[in-house]
Amino acid sequence: MRGLPLNLPFKKFVRFTLKISAVVLAVVSLFLIWQTGNYLLWGLFVGLGVGMWNLYFLEKRLSGLKPDKSLVPKFQLAIGVSSLVRIFTVIAVLWAVSRISLVMLIATAIGIIAVWGIFAGVVAVFVLKSLRAGKVLKAKVR
Repeated sequence: MRGLPLNLPFKKFVRFTLKISAVVLAVVSLFLIWQTGNYLLWGLFVGLGVGMWNLYFLEKRLSGLKPDKSLVPKFQLAIGVSSLVRIFTVIAVLWAVSRISLVMLIATAIGIIAVWGIFAGVVAVFVLKSLRAGKVLKAKVR
């Protein structure tokens, strides 16, 4: 039985996800030019933007931290604070959008989730390609 791919190139996945999300955001923006009053499109626009912002800063936070056994509490605190900031940002955006329209609220939530769905798809394609090619990634043992 093959092992699971464990040391995946996270930065590469984030870059590719942000590129795909930017293309989707550009398409939504083009539709917004013709239909400026469409709450569904505005919700997708805001949701995709917030989702991309969230993913970008998650990657920045994780790449800036170097976990060390002696610094585990500090590492956990930094990740926790970063996660709280991103969660409160999402909550604030969803609250603000809910004051405008229910349709916009649902579309914004879909846009935020879509970025993570794109990320999951990018990772799944990479894993499937590496398993088909027989390249089984091993975990780094220290």
